Amino acid sequence: GLPNSSKIRVARSFLRMQISDIEKPKTTIREMSSQMRDVRAQIEMNEEVKAYMDAMRGAALSDYDAAQTEMRLIQADENDSEKLPLVYDPLVLENYYAKRPLLTVQRLLQLS
Repeated sequence: GLPNSSKIRVARSFLRMQISDIEKPKTTIREMSSQMRDVRAQIEMNEEVKAYMDAMRGAALSDYDAAQTEMRLIQADENDSEKLPLVYDPLVLENYYAKRPLLTVQRLLQLS
C-alpha cells in the first residue's frame, strides 16, 4: 500500500473536497433577523398564540398569584429506614420514589 505520509495527504485531500461540497447557508444574519421580526409581528396579531406565549413566559403572573401558592411538604413515613437522599442523584431518587408510589401521587396532586 501507500506510505503513511501519502495516506495522510490523500485523506486531507478527500476531506477538503467534502468540506468544499457542503452548501453554504443561503440566509444571512440580517435576513434571519428580519424573519424573526416578521414571526414576532405575526404572533402579536394572533391573540390565541400571543396568550400562549405570554403564559409560557409567565407574563400573566403577579405577586398576588405567587402569594396564593402554598407549598406543602410531603412527609415520608418516619419509621422508614431509607431516608431521602440529600445529594441529587437521579437514579437514587428514582429508586427511592419507585418504592413509594403514594408519595409520588401526593406530590402530583399537590402540583395540579
